[in-house]
Amino acid sequence: AERELAEEMGIRGVGLTTAFDFWFDEPPVRVWGRVFVCRYDGPLALQAEEVESVCFMTPEAVLASAKPVTPDGLVVVRRYLESR
Repeated sequence: AERELAEEMGIRGVGLTTAFDFWFDEPPVRVWGRVFVCRYDGPLALQAEEVESVCFMTPEAVLASAKPVTPDGLVVVRRYLESR
């Protein structure tokens, strides 16, 4: 997770905390994942091959948004809100 965060977003030197593991299985999407949280207040350096854009939103705004979100992503956001 630390390596991917550094490669894709340019975020380095922050402590990651494991939030939870999750399983999502709704074909064609199948994910066994782990969610991490961190706080970061610095610049981003997006890896163009992996990250198209970034949009800052609260979890509540993600759930209320009309923008497309992956179904597993919605499960993660809901579970994150429940765990806070």
